[in-house]
Amino acid sequence: MVESYRALIVDDERSVRSLTVRAMSHEHFICDEAADGDEAAAMCQRERYDIVVTDLQMPARNGYSLACSLLEHDDRPLISVLTGVLEPRLAKDLYARGVDHIEFKPTDYDLFATKLKSLLARRTPVATPCASPPVVAADQHQARNPPTKQVTKITIAEVEARLKRLAGILPMSQAALDVVDVVHADNSNATQAAAAIARDASLAVDVLKLANSSFYNPSREKVVSLEQAVVRIGTRRVGELALAATVLTSLTTGVLPWMDVDLAWRRSIAAGLAVDWLVDSANLSDDHEGLFLCALMHGLGRIALGTVFPEEYESMVNKCSTSDASLLQLEREVFPESAAETMMRLLAIWNVPTVECEPLKHLFDEYTALSSLDEMPRRKVELLKVSVLVGQVAVGVWEPWDLIEVPPTSVVERLRIASVSRIVEQTRADLFEVVNFRKHPAIRIGSDHRKSDAKSNHPNLRTVLYCNRPLDRLDFLPEILHCMNVVTVSPDANEADPDAPVLINGLELSTDEIVAPVNSSKPGLAKQLVVSATGHSERHHPRSESVTLPCSIAALRSRLQWLLQPEQVDTSPQRQTPPGIVSSSLMPSRD
Repeated sequence: MVESYRALIVDDERSVRSLTVRAMSHEHFICDEAADGDEAAAMCQRERYDIVVTDLQMPARNGYSLACSLLEHDDRPLISVLTGVLEPRLAKDLYARGVDHIEFKPTDYDLFATKLKSLLARRTPVATPCASPPVVAADQHQARNPPTKQVTKITIAEVEARLKRLAGILPMSQAALDVVDVVHADNSNATQAAAAIARDASLAVDVLKLANSSFYNPSREKVVSLEQAVVRIGTRRVGELALAATVLTSLTTGVLPWMDVDLAWRRSIAAGLAVDWLVDSANLSDDHEGLFLCALMHGLGRIALGTVFPEEYESMVNKCSTSDASLLQLEREVFPESAAETMMRLLAIWNVPTVECEPLKHLFDEYTALSSLDEMPRRKVELLKVSVLVGQVAVGVWEPWDLIEVPPTSVVERLRIASVSRIVEQTRADLFEVVNFRKHPAIRIGSDHRKSDAKSNHPNLRTVLYCNRPLDRLDFLPEILHCMNVVTVSPDANEADPDAPVLINGLELSTDEIVAPVNSSKPGLAKQLVVSATGHSERHHPRSESVTLPCSIAALRSRLQWLLQPEQVDTSPQRQTPPGIVSSSLMPSRD
């Protein structure tokens, strides 16, 4: 028996209502119609609908008001906005409030109906709408995911089958494929590329934004035509951007309540900008072919997997919310390949050439595992991995399940990165220009002023004495910590507080090399957190803790909370630690 759903179509244009009803009826929806928000609200009081499709601009009560009122219902319908208003800020606001789907006119109504049926088929009971992914309490997590339930390992064949079904429901935009074909042709030119881009309004907006960024437009002369934008950016780069933007649009028609899609796209753009900065500053022009596309694509595979395996991701995200596990760690337990490799598989199903996406295969390999690659592929993967991290830091917003992996100093030197903070600042500045998102509160993040300027402007920042090798300009850890409102200050700095907690970067130090600064006022009493590398042994001491990288943001944040939380300390002589020694879980036992 074919499952039917009840739908309410709300639009002041009779022709639009008729086209929508006809297409949705073919998908076995039982449809009612309303001409404005007041009529629709009254009908929703009398009848229960599985989905409400509403326009925004209507006489009497508009669709925005209708959607907001429906979101307040405990047993609300799924809400889809069908509008001709191309306003990104409005769309972002609607998604943040809990609207399930937004479609822009003109649209393919048959495809639109198929999308809505797919959304309803996957829909789980709706919780109270919120602007960010909900945090599931431990008892709720246990109720929804019993401890006895074992997650089954997914096979390659199952991944392939579900991706093919997804590709059939959400076909690749022909306009984007045309752009890719044009820019790869031997006789391609800016006029042809601009004409292809113009067929996709959202793509045109993205291209113009990028063309007006400080990286591509240092003169700040406003770029208003697509042809001029293509010239500024370059035809090949425009093709990469077109492909990535269209993939994002296709994959985000579904409902992933646990994922901040806007954050994923900002990170992708930031990673792409970081690739350009790294390649340009290090003079590595021969090594970067395809890396911008890889950077744009790096996070989209997770959206694809989350769309076709919603139950598995719900279970994994719930587990992340009650533990320090990273989502990548759990994905490795469930899926036969990484999300980046899945993205390459989906592109192949869409008949998109993936030869330039090869670095994605190794994106989630640890740095030590890359030594088996030849020099050129290895450098490209390292560039990609570092660019993704720079993009995350530049955006400055973290999910608790994000994995933190810091590149070794040898990699940073091999990529000729002169200053980590400079690359991050440059990427953040360009990102602000490209996507017009608010800068992270930490306006200045250079190592020389992490405390003095940022602390005075942002009183929520906390200070720690930071100990590492004398290579601060090549150190990513202070940049990551600063995103978490932690300012690092050298123990030798004039403004250093001798009573501040101590954080020690032991990622590239042996156990015997890890020492803390001498605290002249209260030797041995300051809390100490050692950030260590995989493989160090763990021994416990009451005044020191350790955290091992790679780890999740949740794990790092919990250790920082311990480090920064004031507590009563027993100051009796027998409990003191000799000056200059880290009472660390990494230090050898004297027993």
